[in-house]
Amino acid sequence: MRTTTRKSLRCLAAALTACTCLGAATALADSTDDAVRKANGIAYRSAIKCFVAEGSIAGRKKDAGDTAQQAKYEAMARQSFDIAKALGGKLGYSGNRISQDFGLTQTEELPQLVGDSAHLNRVMSMCAALGL
Repeated sequence: MRTTTRKSLRCLAAALTACTCLGAATALADSTDDAVRKANGIAYRSAIKCFVAEGSIAGRKKDAGDTAQQAKYEAMARQSFDIAKALGGKLGYSGNRISQDFGLTQTEELPQLVGDSAHLNRVMSMCAALGL
């Protein structure tokens, strides 16, 4: 009986260790998933902001008659748009939610981007650092 009890205790200890390890792995996966979700959220919002900034510059280039630079910034804006849309999908956002986020960001950012060249430069530096 004593041998069975020790064997049972060893099995129980091994099982508890396995459960603890699995629990830790699950917690790590959950925290990793949460970190990835947060990073995707930040990237999503940044890509939308880049889209608005690049679109604003494209409009300025068009007004100045610089079609080459206009095309360059339109392409950059398209890339930012596509990335934001893809990230929004990864985040589980509906098309309606993504459209609303674009509209809200444009409403908030466009006046600052047009009226404050330092703000525009900061946003464009961020976009360049992100490869957008």
